[in-house]
Amino acid sequence: MFRRKVHGQHQQILLDVLKTFCQLKWMCLSITKIVNPSIWETLVCPQTKQEMIFRQDIETAQTIKGIGITPGTGTLGIRRKAICLLSKSQSDFDEVFTYQYSVICLRRLAAEQVSQDHYAMDNKTKYKSLRKCKNWMIHGASMGTELLHLATFHFLIGNFIKSLEMCKQVMQLASCFIGHEVGREEREKLVRHKYSQSAGHTSERLQKIYTNFITLSCKDLYLPHLCLEMTNEHRLLDIPPLPYAIFLSFLCCHELRDTRGRDAALRNMVDVQYDENQGGHKYWIVDTLLGICYEILGDSRMAIRAYWNSAQRKSYLSYFCTNHAIKRIAIVYLCMHASQKFNRG
Repeated sequence: MFRRKVHGQHQQILLDVLKTFCQLKWMCLSITKIVNPSIWETLVCPQTKQEMIFRQDIETAQTIKGIGITPGTGTLGIRRKAICLLSKSQSDFDEVFTYQYSVICLRRLAAEQVSQDHYAMDNKTKYKSLRKCKNWMIHGASMGTELLHLATFHFLIGNFIKSLEMCKQVMQLASCFIGHEVGREEREKLVRHKYSQSAGHTSERLQKIYTNFITLSCKDLYLPHLCLEMTNEHRLLDIPPLPYAIFLSFLCCHELRDTRGRDAALRNMVDVQYDENQGGHKYWIVDTLLGICYEILGDSRMAIRAYWNSAQRKSYLSYFCTNHAIKRIAIVYLCMHASQKFNRG
């Protein structure tokens, strides 16, 4: 066709054929989703530098979420190697990743130290050690909803006011959590309004948008109310951040004898059961937390109802801890029976 001239309407026909063929070749680049965004999207809609940084930060946040899903943090040698790699990191991503791993190691060390100090006889020694543990945990608490781990620490040592303040501080950010199964577009849309590029370093930007499960194992600091779920040392307990923050607020108000704040937290706990991204229909532990609240208040009927709802939920991941809702129902019935027997006698 190209060896001779094309005249008249045949020129337009040939041009239309070539345009269509060219368009089909380019469009084939948008079929695969190996990379996000696709090659076609990148070529047609080139991103600004700010948009590229934003998407890179989103991917970095998703990557570092996987650090805390391992029940242990390795030997002392592995911890030292992580800190050594942190000092040699050459990119923002390397630094953020190794730093996050290092602070999780420090948090686990703090948990081990607190457990040992529980049996210490010298109050002065115990105070110094607890202060050291708090300083270890402060480094990781700056990363978004990770502040709730430090809030748990303050609750366990009896500083209920400080724990309550931290829960309130992180509540708004925790409400933005959407889980792992949500697509890239929806995740970006939700966190974009909180994102700020005014901070220079990646870690400083991530602190304002990072949300993740409160992942607990028997080696972590955890609330005594969750001791049944922590019986298996090889399983993890994942709690969405908003229900956990509300539950911890409830416990703090209860200890402070703040009935108004406690009742408000209970109402919020009921409301969060129906949250689209963090509700009880997705995570059985949310129903269990509500049942614990009712049990603390002495409302056995509502506690049993919440535990029963929890028992109906399914856990899809084998490495998460077993649901002990049925055991909790049995405990409530035993307490009711013992109370009735005591009142008669």
